[in-house]
Amino acid sequence: EVKVKQRVWDARGEIERLMREATSVLANQTHMLAVAATDQGRSYSAGYANILEIPEFFDIDVTKSILSMLDHVEQLMDLFGRDVSDQPLHLLVGDDFGFQPMFPVSMMYTRFTLGSTHGAMGVVGPSRMDYGFVQPTLRYMRSLLDQIGSEW
Repeated sequence: EVKVKQRVWDARGEIERLMREATSVLANQTHMLAVAATDQGRSYSAGYANILEIPEFFDIDVTKSILSMLDHVEQLMDLFGRDVSDQPLHLLVGDDFGFQPMFPVSMMYTRFTLGSTHGAMGVVGPSRMDYGFVQPTLRYMRSLLDQIGSEW
């Protein structure tokens, strides 16, 4: 946690650098694809190589769908907006994505606020991902962003 906090904390001066560092750290910690998007129309991602080691992503249609999603910030924001519950973590699995190639995929994410900027950050992986490991990691990242955002 100390190393994670240091990397993210050191980038707190500007939102672009902060989001790039946060997605990179999240991808490294979870060994999955980390994604984030803000209401400013910006998206961030890291960990592309991680998904290429996961059998579900050996299917080119699945991987192509994921990579296409990353090219369209509005599509990513739509996914982040599907679960409107007040829970701190949200989960999309298989059918929740709305198109067949994504059936073996899941995305766990959380929302954050940095000053006047709102956004969401999460990980994309197989529907069989280790949720017990990803959940606390994502909660910790959210708490870091909340802490940084409270100072803006």
